[in-house]
Amino acid sequence: MKTSNLRTFIYIILISLVLPFHSFATGDSTNYLTAQDTVLLEINTRGQKIFKHELAKGQTLFSLSRFYGLDLNKFYDYNPQARTDIPKIGNFYAVPIPNKAIIRKLKEGVDPKDYTTVCYVVKKGDTMYGVAKRNFRLDVKTLMDNNNMTEPKLVPGQKIHVGWMKPQRIDRDWQYPGGTSGDIVSENKRNKSDFLGKDYKTESVEQRGKVQWDNKDNFSGDGLYCLHNYAIQGSIIRFENTFTKKVVYAKVVGRVPMNYDKYVVAVVSKDIASALKAIDSQFFVVAEYFRIVEE
Repeated sequence: MKTSNLRTFIYIILISLVLPFHSFATGDSTNYLTAQDTVLLEINTRGQKIFKHELAKGQTLFSLSRFYGLDLNKFYDYNPQARTDIPKIGNFYAVPIPNKAIIRKLKEGVDPKDYTTVCYVVKKGDTMYGVAKRNFRLDVKTLMDNNNMTEPKLVPGQKIHVGWMKPQRIDRDWQYPGGTSGDIVSENKRNKSDFLGKDYKTESVEQRGKVQWDNKDNFSGDGLYCLHNYAIQGSIIRFENTFTKKVVYAKVVGRVPMNYDKYVVAVVSKDIASALKAIDSQFFVVAEYFRIVEE
């Protein structure tokens, strides 16, 4: 085994030994990430990789946002409590980590001790294939080798090593592809692909009616999510605003509560209303959704 590869292998073994006992404090008064830190990632409902940064002495929310390539308003989208709370040392703040910031394989001769270790926290239902291929664009063997694993078995809460990051400021263009936030754009593309390619063993139905977005039932937040009474939960609905002709693809996460107007066919999130350029809290759409075909 080459010296550099042996050094990397030994480093990974050491990381697997110390991870369960590390406090994961983030950075110091002059650096937001250091080579001694570990970035623990979770996947949110949008499929984004989220890291919870622990605020250290001398760090501010403005400079923290800039370090992770975010503008302050977008930072507040991930941390709405931060708009009113006073920042304190030890507080945790969620930040998205773009794929481009994660190094899957270090070049030969590069010392891993000069980089911040990136790990993923396994959740219930995760598979080795799903984490490797879908979440981190790795082959299964590489992921298993990186963690000295002989069996592809994962346990919720397990921390597995998926790569490294440079302990430097994240490029803003990685967070805002094409000059936009990129969040909703990417989510809409994924949902559209699911809508067009998924085999639900169902039939699609076209429906015309009113949808609503507001603060009821805490369903006014971020993400392309909706409530619908007939679509398969977890499937994708295509909404077209009949006035603006804007189209968005949204995931069904539940049924419409009884306290809504009986003529409301779906309840949508704030991001859906924004993407459809809605002006009022209720507006008309053409919806195409999937329902189970009865045998």
